[in-house]
Amino acid sequence: MNTEVLEIYKPIIRDGIKIDGIAGETIPKDAKGLIIRKSFILSYDKNFERYCNNILSGVLGNPQNETLNRLLVVIKKDDQARIYQNFPLKARIRAKRSVKAFELVRQDDIVDIVGIEFSDAIFNLDIENGDKFIWLFRINWKFGLYFDFSGQLYVSKLSEELADCYRRLLYLDTYSFLENEKRLKELLDEGWFPFIQLIGSRFQRLIDYFAEEKKYVFQVEKILEYFSNEEFIRFSSNWWANPIFNEKREILEAGIEAYFQGTKSGYINAIKTISTEIEGVIRVAFFNDFGRKPTTQEIQHHITTLGEKKFSAVGSLGFPKLFYEYLNQSVFKGFDQKTGEIPPSRHSYAHGVAKFENYTQIRALQLLLTLDQIYFFLG
Repeated sequence: MNTEVLEIYKPIIRDGIKIDGIAGETIPKDAKGLIIRKSFILSYDKNFERYCNNILSGVLGNPQNETLNRLLVVIKKDDQARIYQNFPLKARIRAKRSVKAFELVRQDDIVDIVGIEFSDAIFNLDIENGDKFIWLFRINWKFGLYFDFSGQLYVSKLSEELADCYRRLLYLDTYSFLENEKRLKELLDEGWFPFIQLIGSRFQRLIDYFAEEKKYVFQVEKILEYFSNEEFIRFSSNWWANPIFNEKREILEAGIEAYFQGTKSGYINAIKTISTEIEGVIRVAFFNDFGRKPTTQEIQHHITTLGEKKFSAVGSLGFPKLFYEYLNQSVFKGFDQKTGEIPPSRHSYAHGVAKFENYTQIRALQLLLTLDQIYFFLG
């Protein structure tokens, strides 16, 4: 049986494949020019097709592009190429919830993708330091092409590098949205963030909401509907494993219970409770680490630093650096009674100057999701 399966994974072998890079520009004879030796390119790049055609034809000769959806190539130091069109694929993830062995995992269950590997019970990709590498892959209607012709490949780092590529393509709409300054500002101005519990289909609703100039409020209403009492209890039950959260459990549960009363008074009580406890949780964490009282800026920096340690991969879906900006512009934003600039922030709520219309269900949920984000940063 193993022999039969290995036949499926058996590579095409081609000798004499000498590739050191691809020209990044036209280079006249005897002139200097740019050679790209390592890169990751997405199919929306205007030069994607040229990269693919030139690289794959150099390896395959005359590839059948109309049927080629994935390809894996390892070029050994003796210039022998091992070309795989069938291969296993594993992703190492951080999960939003506990997942049992053999249970189905959906995109909405993923906190982050931290590794990509090509192996299963009987197959393990033979790759060594210094090999050259090509990976073409497809997710839905989008393609990604990763290549490294530098001869300086390190196996120990490859899994994380490929995870960044795969994550980038899988969540391309999310990354593209957040890289758009106008859209990002709109998102933060309205108190939203790519919270871990939103990443996936729920954040896609926010993308559509802002892309359609906030005309269709039902997109936000669907997010509110998703976070039922049962759903919130399911993921917030993880909080109590953290000593700081567990010490504040009764207070935090009071805020959650107030939210699910579904009334204006309930949202007011939830906001009053959770907005101050957000600061309290981080203050305790800071004191535990440094033994002194932090400033508001130190609070924001500390939780961001902890988040960067937990989500250390490049382009992580935890977005710790962006979280600092969110805390600064939304949660801990100051107010000015003289100018009438009183945002719905921790300070305006705690000092009793927040406007009545800012005590909303949406704001209460945003603060609860902020607290959940902090939980993931603390661990």
